[in-house]
Amino acid sequence: MSLFEIIILALLQAATEFLPISSSAHLLLYAELFTQAPLPLVFNVALHGGSTLALLVYFRKDWLALLKQERQQPMRSNLLPLAVATLPVAIIGLFAQHHIATHLHSPAMTVVPLAIIGVLLWQVDQHCPSKHSMPSLTYRHALYIGVAQVLALIPGVSRSGITMLAARSLGYDRNASVKIAFMLATPVLLGALLLKSAAILELIAQPQYLIGVVICGVASFIVIKFLLRYIARIGFAIFAGYRLLLALTIIVYLLWKP
Repeated sequence: MSLFEIIILALLQAATEFLPISSSAHLLLYAELFTQAPLPLVFNVALHGGSTLALLVYFRKDWLALLKQERQQPMRSNLLPLAVATLPVAIIGLFAQHHIATHLHSPAMTVVPLAIIGVLLWQVDQHCPSKHSMPSLTYRHALYIGVAQVLALIPGVSRSGITMLAARSLGYDRNASVKIAFMLATPVLLGALLLKSAAILELIAQPQYLIGVVICGVASFIVIKFLLRYIARIGFAIFAGYRLLLALTIIVYLLWKP
């Protein structure tokens, strides 16, 4: 894999991992159009290392505050609710990842999830009033969002998209929904990194792949900062429209390809 291709994939991963538009759909389409072969799974996971580092750096004060609050006021801390929200996808993902990778990893399988989640994201954002902020995350809400996050194992759903959708449907405002999605992504991505840690360390020992991970991390940080700064103003409609356009593009491509 050339350095140019690694950089393109790193930027693609950074943008699509945190925007609610499905990184898996974009990476599958990229592989279909330009490589005619699935991208190496270990490289995809290695790029997640850059995304994870960006999350840890950006939310370092939030995680430290959560740990401090857990020690001082455990009944009011969001740390355990966030852990509860992570359990469903961790358990299901561990047992279903092979089946999903074998049967669902193709551009055609992403069309329906892209469209459905796009429409739901727009509808929920338009019609659900904002009643909660991040400090009011409860165990019931956390479990609801965690169960919804399991759907992100299906390519085209989008981890950030489904968690933002679930949080907004519970009445969390846009900023809180985005923050919940990002903080929930941290333990999930860390888990994926740990499972493939040996292969990742071997891969990033090669300079071009290490460059890709660093670029992904920097670009991810910029995307996180942008979304948290502007989401209250722009809303989710633009992402819903993009998802529908991407689904239509995939349909046209599949109908017209040789």
